[in-house]
Amino acid sequence: MDNGDIIFTIQKLAEYLKISRSTLYKLSQEGKIPVFAF
Repeated sequence: MDNGDIIFTIQKLAEYLKISRSTLYKLSQEGKIPVFAF
């Protein structure tokens, strides 16, 4: 992670953005936020 990227879990990102997990899933499905799975 030398480039300054931050990795969040779904729950932590929802808390950070102050939105629900379902809204976060919707945003990811619409391509409005980048999502990566390991």
